[in-house]
Amino acid sequence: MSIKFSIILPTYNCKYLETAINSVINQNYVNWELIVIDNGSSNEALKIIEKKENKKIRYFRIKNKGVIGKSRNFGIKKSKFSWIAFLDSDDFWYKTKLSEIRKKILLTKGEFFYHNMHILSNSKNLINKKLYRYHKKSFDSKFDDLII
Repeated sequence: MSIKFSIILPTYNCKYLETAINSVINQNYVNWELIVIDNGSSNEALKIIEKKENKKIRYFRIKNKGVIGKSRNFGIKKSKFSWIAFLDSDDFWYKTKLSEIRKKILLTKGEFFYHNMHILSNSKNLINKKLYRYHKKSFDSKFDDLII
């Protein structure tokens, strides 16, 4: 079963944007598109993206007054694939992130997946690690019903 991911990455003047983008490009699962939504950065986000020369990356510049939800919703509207993933521009993924999620999708037939993250201290020590979880309810249900 071919699973394709649309990855929504909102950004605004983030010094870690290139690290976030590289973590998507370096995934060991290749069926993805990356949609970068720039909220008017002055740190040349577009140049970082152009330097990658990757046709799977699309860039949009919007003004949303700092409301990250608007950036994410805009990215969803621009997405081509049915599986949506969110990545913040000050985060990064391990190279197996998408392949692990794909395995969970096929194994569980879940519709909505979430997981906790690894939190690194300034000294790069791992502070927190938790397991993947999934939710089988239809998206018609309220997110308030999720047990985290």
